Amino acid sequence: MKLRFALVTSLLPICGFSLHAAPCEMNPSGPAQQILAQVDAHQAWAEFKSIEAVPRLTPGAGVSAEIWKASNGSLLVKTSAPGKDIEAYTVSCYSRAGYLDYVQFELRTEWGWYYKAEGPIIMGKFRRWTEQFFDSKSNQPLVVRPEQPDDFPQMLIPVLYKRAKLLPFTDLLEKRR
Repeated sequence: MKLRFALVTSLLPICGFSLHAAPCEMNPSGPAQQILAQVDAHQAWAEFKSIEAVPRLTPGAGVSAEIWKASNGSLLVKTSAPGKDIEAYTVSCYSRAGYLDYVQFELRTEWGWYYKAEGPIIMGKFRRWTEQFFDSKSNQPLVVRPEQPDDFPQMLIPVLYKRAKLLPFTDLLEKRR
């Protein structure tokens, strides 16, 4: 059995598969190369000169995206989506082949806590290597889990696009290439 497992795991990289993805290799410094936003559900995605130029997003419907493109074709997308009492931030790393490899997710709340999770995409699913709740004032980890996530567990699930070509603003990315 051990020999079979060793054989399968040694063949995976040759076939283009891996059991896990490394954390995002892109760590951009400086402003994003492209800023996009959908201010509300009734407006199309549009490009802006800077993140400061994006109008106030409608809670529950607006999303902004900061995009960095590497010379090797990989892509880093940082989205911000405000809700009624929350704001979700997702950093998505896409390989040069356009597959989602790694995710960092943060949910900030008005209830005195925030949540962070990060990890690779393995077999199409977000595998949280780390996840923790924090006190918003002290930034210290919480010992007791807050009640709100138990009432609304979907709030801890980020919106993910497993392929870069499935991003809702793909047509605006293509115009820039």
